[in-house]
Amino acid sequence: MNHSFHRPSRLLFIVVLFSAPLLISSCHRSKPPATTRYPFTGRIVSIDNRAQSALIDGDLIQGYMEAMAMTYKFKPPSTIRQLSPGDSISADLIVVDHDPRDESTEPEYWLENVKVTAHAKSPPANGANSLHMPAPGEDVPDFPFTNQDGKRVSLRQYRGKVLFVTFIYTRCPFADFCPRMSSNSTKSINSLERIRLSRARTC
Repeated sequence: MNHSFHRPSRLLFIVVLFSAPLLISSCHRSKPPATTRYPFTGRIVSIDNRAQSALIDGDLIQGYMEAMAMTYKFKPPSTIRQLSPGDSISADLIVVDHDPRDESTEPEYWLENVKVTAHAKSPPANGANSLHMPAPGEDVPDFPFTNQDGKRVSLRQYRGKVLFVTFIYTRCPFADFCPRMSSNSTKSINSLERIRLSRARTC
């Protein structure tokens, strides 16, 4: 029997056998991650033109996210030009569905199909409810709040001292968003404390 006829076929089979896993893994890598679309409504709090993003006080998204204020980007980015602080909007919130077990993946989300449903109302110039933005160096009005230990405190207690205040939500749509924000705040506080101690030693 002549076996030389079968050698090319055998060689081709071996090449295909070892190449298949590489081809399959390549297909998996090239597949874009899935996205989920949610109806979104909220009010523009502030706009950062440099970062092409806006802080938005968003309403409840049933089954996904409690009402909360977060920073959002837009697609296309030029959408931000039609927005002003105080505007009410409707949009589609697009969320990229990453593997929740992959802690190295950054949350990825943006707003599309943005429509202004109501424009900002101009407050009276000197009315009782007009918004006053404190100028640099001006005292912040005293107000009470509850800290992370459940203790009731007020700004009056910290007059003349350095005070770092941040507000962290107890529930977030992205598993690592609030913990990361809390961690970043802690790092900022620690950095400020190191600077203060360093200045105290040099004085």
